[in-house]
Amino acid sequence: MVQRRYKVSSRDKVLHILHVAPYYAPAWGYGGVVSAVSGLATAQAALGQRVSVLTTDALTPMSRIETRREVIEGVNVIRCRNAFPILRRLNLSSPIGMRRALNELQADVIHVHEFRTVENLIVAAASHVPLIVSPHGTLPRETGRSIIKTTWDRLFGQMLAQRFAGVAALTEDEAQDVRILWESFGVNPPRIEVIPNGVTISEASTPTDEPIVLFLGRLHERKGLQFLIPAFAQAAVAGSRLMIVGPDEGMLALAQRLVSENGIADRVTFTGLLTGKARDDMLRRAALFVLPAVGEGLSMAALEAMAAGLPVILTPGCNLPEAETRGVGLIVAREVEPQAAAIRALLTDPARRVSMGAAGRAWMQADYSWPSVAARMIKFYENVHLLSR
Repeated sequence: MVQRRYKVSSRDKVLHILHVAPYYAPAWGYGGVVSAVSGLATAQAALGQRVSVLTTDALTPMSRIETRREVIEGVNVIRCRNAFPILRRLNLSSPIGMRRALNELQADVIHVHEFRTVENLIVAAASHVPLIVSPHGTLPRETGRSIIKTTWDRLFGQMLAQRFAGVAALTEDEAQDVRILWESFGVNPPRIEVIPNGVTISEASTPTDEPIVLFLGRLHERKGLQFLIPAFAQAAVAGSRLMIVGPDEGMLALAQRLVSENGIADRVTFTGLLTGKARDDMLRRAALFVLPAVGEGLSMAALEAMAAGLPVILTPGCNLPEAETRGVGLIVAREVEPQAAAIRALLTDPARRVSMGAAGRAWMQADYSWPSVAARMIKFYENVHLLSR
């Protein structure tokens, strides 16, 4: 694959940036965090920085990536073997040799991803350089795994919070979540910078004659298929199809039952996880993207849909209120009837869909393209690095 190169202003020093995450490309089944970290690391390398990723061999909760070291689009990737892969089902790692690899890499700044990870415990204990954390929407306890999060915070929260020199929040709401959580630990919040996820501006959508409503994400209760499927049936737009794209995380059986109960089995397709060209082709073929989710930090799937020129229907929990104020989509309640009304309104108005899609694509190009997001993050590292000297 050809590495992308971007122009960037001259800097006094090339930083060695180390990203630490529980999973990395090609572990796409773990959702938007993998896309966000790989997109950021690749863009930073393309801006001339030295970029490494320290991760584990997790491919899925029960399968591994065998390659231990490789260079992916200019990024040096080191994978530590999980001693107990079954722990991945509990969102926990058991990396062997991560402390040793960390010491060998000698980074200038370490950027960890998600707050409550075993990797963070290792990094916090072993590193002596500034640590940046991106919570990726995982801080609130009410958005899932609340017992695990509460226990983790009681055991490790204060110690970890004290170690971070900076937090890269996706939104102002997440920045406020940081302040609240740090204060609950009795720790002054570090420097916080709001920097969104970036997105690759892909080829524009060219919808098929059979309008496709696209759901792109993990099949998990939090993503809202239990609302989308009956809403699509209720919208009752002739000739439309619902494409459900993503790996199962406990919702597949229920989703299939809802499809059957609503009498739309001939109009719904479950594709499983799609990556690469197959995923891009699906975005190009769709007419509309819908994500009735709650607890999203900043949905990578929604950004990708807008970058492909799709109008979007989102819920307040997707943390993209500007989608409606900018006229690129609708923000509706996480309930069946409002979702159905929104789907019907856009599917029956092709001109409005085209206008919204073009506006969304322009917005992504201006504010969310990976080169600009990566440059902002590098500047944040530099400022934190100077303050930490």
